[in-house]
Amino acid sequence: MATWRIGGDPANTGSRWNGIISQIVGYNRVLTIDECALVLGFLAWKWGLQSYIAGEWALKDPRSNPRVLNIAAFGDGFTQLSYLTNPADHWTDLLAVRLGRRVYNGGIGGQTSTEVTDRSIADIDYTDRAHIFFCGTNGPGSGHTSLGDIQAAVAALPAGTKFLILPSFNSDTERAGSAGYINKMANNAAVAAAFPNNYLDIRSMLIALSLPGQPYQDSAAITNDVLSSQLRFDNGSSIDALHPNPLCVSIYAGMIGDRIIADGW
Repeated sequence: MATWRIGGDPANTGSRWNGIISQIVGYNRVLTIDECALVLGFLAWKWGLQSYIAGEWALKDPRSNPRVLNIAAFGDGFTQLSYLTNPADHWTDLLAVRLGRRVYNGGIGGQTSTEVTDRSIADIDYTDRAHIFFCGTNGPGSGHTSLGDIQAAVAALPAGTKFLILPSFNSDTERAGSAGYINKMANNAAVAAAFPNNYLDIRSMLIALSLPGQPYQDSAAITNDVLSSQLRFDNGSSIDALHPNPLCVSIYAGMIGDRIIADGW
């Protein structure tokens, strides 16, 4: 902006605006992505230029339509789902379509709950969105706990922000009774106890679908307290021990959507 000039003859001097200016707005802070879209929509509709924009406000005037609450999902590989190459299979995309809102996929595979929390706290683009935290499967960083990380992430949210916390998952190598299983279940229990009104245990809900009479009956999954092999990713040569397949992702996308609707976001 230091070299961008308004006025003068653009043919004879550099860095000058060449066009008609309808209105200029300025802010004394960085705007979020949704605020930028809102300002763009307002200006476009005010000056009859809405046909030139795309996105959230292209088909509705923000002066007469309420702003919807968009969502930011910060997590690990269970959110990023990079191995599912069709974005339409990702739960963030499925949720966006169902709710008619923008859902930011802030997942990075392999990250610990500490790394996910640090990214959420540092973020300035989505501070005005509802938040979903889906981390802990890879454990917290050294010197941290999953509970402490989640508490830090929630504490950094603006007052009144709606948020939902999802559990960490155990793999088929972390069966009931193993050290890894005990640690993860203790982490999940601690987070659930600290945030009883904001916790959705989709891990247990998915495993319950393997009970007798349920659609994915799997006695081994129930005994071991792990995701059924019917819900885990098939890489073509073997069934992944941990990661969900598109069917599983679509199921927990539905669970998340049901909870958001029930909570009236």
